[in-house]
Amino acid sequence: MKKIYVVYVLNTEGGKLYAAADTIQVGENIKAHIERHNAKTCTVCESRAHAEQTAIQWNEDFKNNGTFGY
Repeated sequence: MKKIYVVYVLNTEGGKLYAAADTIQVGENIKAHIERHNAKTCTVCESRAHAEQTAIQWNEDFKNNGTFGY
């Protein structure tokens, strides 16, 4: 079955942010995944590697601007 690769931006305690890569099966409800993770946003990526690299970069950006919280 085909997979969709996503990056979630999650709100942590104190309003801080954390990005995480995940995989969703085609046919699954993306909105349900967003709500399950209490995600602020969800971005679709081309591959698992792209999703993981995007999450790493976003977390570095969150650290640099003082909004990272994990």
